[in-house]
Amino acid sequence: MIFDWASQKLVKSLIGTGIKGIAWRAMYHPNGFLVGVSGGSGGGFLVFWKPDQEKEFHKLKLPDTIREMDLHPDGIQVATAHFDGHVRICKLAPKAT
Repeated sequence: MIFDWASQKLVKSLIGTGIKGIAWRAMYHPNGFLVGVSGGSGGGFLVFWKPDQEKEFHKLKLPDTIREMDLHPDGIQVATAHFDGHVRICKLAPKAT
């Protein structure tokens, strides 16, 4: 969900289709899209939304429930902390054509 802090109103709800879990964290990427992590009975996902869309434009399944994430300042690497006690590093790249 995206809120307007000044008005304390909900601006938009973001949807991760086919994901059974909770969105634990979301961050704006320097390129303007939103990156979120989800985890629950369906496993762990990195989920990506464009600002003008409610539905994700991409999602990446990871081995276990994700509880936390952070973006490297280079905008390419994402560190994810998982329920199984592992920290994983993913590299973001443009979609192959």
